[in-house]
Amino acid sequence: MPNTFSNDIDFVPHPPKKPAPKREPPLPWVMPEFTPHKVTLCDGKPNLPDDVNASDPLAIFDLFFSEEIIDKLV
Repeated sequence: MPNTFSNDIDFVPHPPKKPAPKREPPLPWVMPEFTPHKVTLCDGKPNLPDDVNASDPLAIFDLFFSEEIIDKLV
């Protein structure tokens, strides 16, 4: 507890702070349906869909995380 003694005649101690009321934690959000893409290696290269550029990290990232999941993470 802080020392409330002071030689200053104008000193007015602050009343003790009341603890904030406890709130219930928020309910967890429901996970959306998600089926991860299976990536296997064929001849040292990942077996990705034909429309995905294997040298583009963002294109590979998009295979695993939907826009809805990214919104939840943000």
